[in-house]
Amino acid sequence: SISAHRMHDGINLSDKSIRELGNNIVTATNKRNADEVLKYLAPAFIMQTHYQCGEQTVRTRADYEEYLTSIFKEAAQLDFEMTIERIDIATDGQSAVVRVNTIERTVLPEGPQVHSAKEIINIELINGDPLVTYIDLQCQSIGENK
Repeated sequence: SISAHRMHDGINLSDKSIRELGNNIVTATNKRNADEVLKYLAPAFIMQTHYQCGEQTVRTRADYEEYLTSIFKEAAQLDFEMTIERIDIATDGQSAVVRVNTIERTVLPEGPQVHSAKEIINIELINGDPLVTYIDLQCQSIGENK
């Protein structure tokens, strides 16, 4: 059953609910819980990644699930951090654009890596829940994890 408080009229995104969503995603990632990360992604979620060399990948929610599952399984170490730079909530309160910086440090079979990125994240209220619908990820640097 859908709880009443989630469906009431006038529910809007807030700075607080967006920061909470971000914290939940970071926590779930660091716990390596793919199912929990996916709870915060809309069914039609798309992630577009641009690398410095110009290579570009587009991942659906299913692709991202596969990616997360393999990273969570393969990484001997994983540390994910996110810093929110800016939150712009639409005037109707139903969607927002959030700019963040992320750093992901992993130790994988092929060696240690550090990925830093700037991300533009679209969030929408879907059935009363703030969900990530789109991420545009601009990979800043890929280096070795020192």
